[in-house]
Amino acid sequence: MASEIFMGDMPELMETIFKNLKEEPNSLFSCILVNRQWKIFYSLGKNDQFFTGLEELSVEAVSDFGGMDEAIMLLRILAKYTTKIITIKFKALDYHFEPQIYHAIAKIVKSQKQLKRFNLNCEAKSQTGIQGIISALEKQSKFLQKIRIKNCVYYTEFEVLMNCENLKVLRVLYCEQQKVLKVLETGDCRLNTLEISSCPIEGSSIIRILERSGTTLQRLKLDSIDQEIFSQQLLLETLIKFCPNIIYLYISYIKLCDQLFNLMSNSKNLQFLTLLWTDDRPEEEVKTQIIQLAKALPLNIQYLDLGNFWINSYIDVFLDHCNISLKKLLFSINFDQNYEKTTEALFKFWSRKRSLEEVNASLYESASVCENGSMLVGRYKSTNVSISSWGKLKKDLEEYVKLVPYESIVVNC
Repeated sequence: MASEIFMGDMPELMETIFKNLKEEPNSLFSCILVNRQWKIFYSLGKNDQFFTGLEELSVEAVSDFGGMDEAIMLLRILAKYTTKIITIKFKALDYHFEPQIYHAIAKIVKSQKQLKRFNLNCEAKSQTGIQGIISALEKQSKFLQKIRIKNCVYYTEFEVLMNCENLKVLRVLYCEQQKVLKVLETGDCRLNTLEISSCPIEGSSIIRILERSGTTLQRLKLDSIDQEIFSQQLLLETLIKFCPNIIYLYISYIKLCDQLFNLMSNSKNLQFLTLLWTDDRPEEEVKTQIIQLAKALPLNIQYLDLGNFWINSYIDVFLDHCNISLKKLLFSINFDQNYEKTTEALFKFWSRKRSLEEVNASLYESASVCENGSMLVGRYKSTNVSISSWGKLKKDLEEYVKLVPYESIVVNC
């Protein structure tokens, strides 16, 4: 059964697809369209029944490759013959597209009976065409459950989001965060998952959404790019009061403070935590804060990512006061300073808890200093570390835990 097609340049692949679809013309459920190969799909699409069973559509448009006439015709065929699509992903990469491309995508959105998942990534410099696509979501407002928008300019058409009463998952990445989220303040949706990436994040802009979502909210990612989150005290107090059922929390950049420790203590269901911090206080004060953080962590945490911010000299302090039964730990390590102290601290923690199974160790370089004087420490992949150093680390750690790549251990929102 030709349930999925992943485009490639191999003629034998297309022969197999043609053979299967000849026998089962209604068996296509998932389709990824890249406009370098519009003509192939256009030829297939001349069979009216070819796309009638389609449930997932992913379109990546690059204007430089040409074939726009075929692309427009194909998208019009999809708009005419598809009604069962529940997932649409549209990615626009270049500066200029024919308006018909956007119009055709909008028609596809409108023609579906129950569109549940919508993903829009608009990296094109000119984005006026997306207005029609966003407007088309109005017809699907009762059915949409997951929305992801990335790199999008705000238009008033985004106001259709306030009518998405069944929306459960919202991801707003590198958009005009405050304007988009303000639309949802007057809506009725109760989110299960909220992800925001912005530079920076204004905490006050999501307060109403957090209050309304309340106990429904289970996964929250607030990624304030290279800057401290604004209004973080109000944000933390809101989370403490309204959102006790969070199981996944990713938060950056934030100061270690009493409100954060209270949030940790009250998040009894928390299992996955990524924490990036900024601090400009004296070393002894920072150590005191780290001890409070370690003691405040809820016992259910299995996954802890400290790798993006951790100052290596403090990890022994943290682990000595940490009583959670961690299974996965991500942290930073410095081969030139405190290497032995770091590995010894890990061994002591493992010996005491006997729960740690996998670790990921990243390298950090000199901390960068922000304009306000705060210090941010980020994860860096160093190319100057010798193979023998990595070999030593692996040997030392894998006597008791497994050293794994970042990609295989990281848990995303």
